[in-house]
Parts: sequence; structure tokens; C-alpha cells
Amino acid sequence: FHSTLTPPLVTAIFLGVFWKKFTNAAVIGTLVGGVSLMVLGMYYPQPLIQIFDHGTAFDPKHPYTYIGALYNLFVCALFAVLSTLTTKQQLKLVQIIKKNAHHNFIMTSSVIISILIYLVIGFNLAPLPILLALTFIMVAMVVIASNYFIEYKHEEKTDGLTVWSLNKAKEYFKGSKINDREGEKIRIQWKLKDGEDDTVHFSKNDMKRMAAEIGDLVYISDVRKYFGGLKSVHSVYGEPHNEDGLVYIFKDHAAQGQFVEGRTLLAEKEM
Repeated sequence: FHSTLTPPLVTAIFLGVFWKKFTNAAVIGTLVGGVSLMVLGMYYPQPLIQIFDHGTAFDPKHPYTYIGALYNLFVCALFAVLSTLTTKQQLKLVQIIKKNAHHNFIMTSSVIISILIYLVIGFNLAPLPILLALTFIMVAMVVIASNYFIEYKHEEKTDGLTVWSLNKAKEYFKGSKINDREGEKIRIQWKLKDGEDDTVHFSKNDMKRMAAEIGDLVYISDVRKYFGGLKSVHSVYGEPHNEDGLVYIFKDHAAQGQFVEGRTLLAEKEM
């Protein structure tokens, strides 16, 4: 189960995070093509998975239980890379098809044909060489159809979602510009404030020491390190006051952080 379900998902997620050119059409191509060859691998462990066995004994009752996972990962990665590297050619072909008066009928028909091919592969209704050829034809039709039917704007769909745009991801999470200035961690006492706001209020001087601005994110925890962060809360800086060494929090903060009255807290700006 895991060797069948995991490879297409892991491949799609990994490349989606680390490869900016990996598109939605490539994801669909990875899933459709990868699963198709995985099914063929179950029907024909020899010769398909045999290429990867490296001396692993072949058991007809349970053929290549573990090395099959490597084969599954390889075929998913194969279609992921092929689908991504041919993106420009796919888009050019889509533009050519759209110039045809019957472009919608052509693409709808290609989807239906792809489904029929998938059924042929799934039920093993042809010899292996033909099934392999049909798999590549089907994936080509599917990725082209994906580019035709799904509007994809590269910057909009990837901004903040890859490792190359982590600052944008932080901004989306915070809801405003990131404050990366280095500040101090400060020890403070706390008092409850009436109301149900989700902000905490430090003094102006303490906020300067932490290099914090109103709206930044703050982490407050019990100063005793052996709790390992169990007594802590994340919140947002609110309007400052003039009482140094004191933070005003609300009941929800105290309950969530399990803060003990009279105990010192440690505060640090997050971003």
C-alpha cells in the first residue's frame, strides 16, 4: 500500500517545493503516468521491476515487495521531469490547437481517449510494448489537456509556496511585511487585561529592545527552560504602554500558556 500510494505524492510534493518550473500539468502527468507504469509493474514485474532488483530474489507470490517501491518512485520522477521539461512545447501546441475552430471538441475528445487508454492499461488489455507506448501517449494528451483547460499563472501559483520564496511565505503567514531586525530576548512580569483581544502589550522601551513594531509576532514562554515550551503562547504586539518590564495579556493567553501568577516570562520577537 505504502509503496504504491507514497511515490506519486512524494514526487509531486518534493518537486513542487524545490522546482519552480514544476507546473500543475506536470503534477497531473506525474500522477497519471506514474500510476499507470506502477500498475504495469504489478502486471509485469519481470522485466519492468527486474531492472532495479540488483540481485533481489524474485518470489512469484509476492514479487519485489520492497524494490518495487524504488521502481514506483523512478517512474513517477520520470514523468515529472519529462512533463516539466516539455512545458514550453506543450503551451505552444495548446496555442496551435486553440486556433482551430473545433478546439474544444478536440480537447474533450483527447480527455475521453485518455480515459479509455487508462482503462486499457488498468485491465491489461494489450501486450506490454503496446501498453508502454499507450502510457506515454496518454500522458502527453493529459498534460496538454491540463494546460488547455486549467489557467495557470506561474508567479501567482508559486509565489510563497517554494523554497525560493520563503520571505513571501512569511509575509502571507504574518499578513504584513517581515521585520527581520535582530532584537533582545527580555524577561518580564505579566498582568491580565480586560477584554478578548489577541494582542499583547509591552512598554515602548521593551519593544525597542526587542526591535519590535506593532503587528509583529511575538513568542512568550515561561522562563523555566525545562518546560520545553509547554508553557508558552504566540501572539501579536499591540499598542505599547510606559511600564517597563511588564506585559499586559488577556485571559486566553494566560490559559493557553498555562502561566503561573508571579512567575517571570521570557519574550522574543518572531518576525
